[in-house]
Amino acid sequence: MRGELMVLVERAVRPLRAGPGYKNRVREELLAHLTTIFEEERARLGNDQAALAEAGRRFGDPTSLTRDLQEAVPFREVFWLALIRWLGGWPGESPARSLLRRTTLIIFGFSLLICSLSCASLCFRDE
Repeated sequence: MRGELMVLVERAVRPLRAGPGYKNRVREELLAHLTTIFEEERARLGNDQAALAEAGRRFGDPTSLTRDLQEAVPFREVFWLALIRWLGGWPGESPARSLLRRTTLIIFGFSLLICSLSCASLCFRDE
């Protein structure tokens, strides 16, 4: 039964736009909650399949739950996910595009460093 419960949880959690660590914490919390519901229903109904169906009904629509969960995701989690994807590549991204994106990021970083050092040297030079 644990597998069926995990499927319900996964349908709600997988679409979230958040980092993997955050998603894992949400998965654990939802699975614990759903397991408790399932155990209550199994004790009440005495049948695993009926308990699973009732637990799924009480758990709610995964799409609606995903929307509610997404609203609760902190901004830092969305930011870190974007950063991870920017640095690590997007699913289905070609190697050439990934290389171009990373090269652009490196050039921008070095340009920023050179500008910062130039400004610092102008500020601290002897007159």
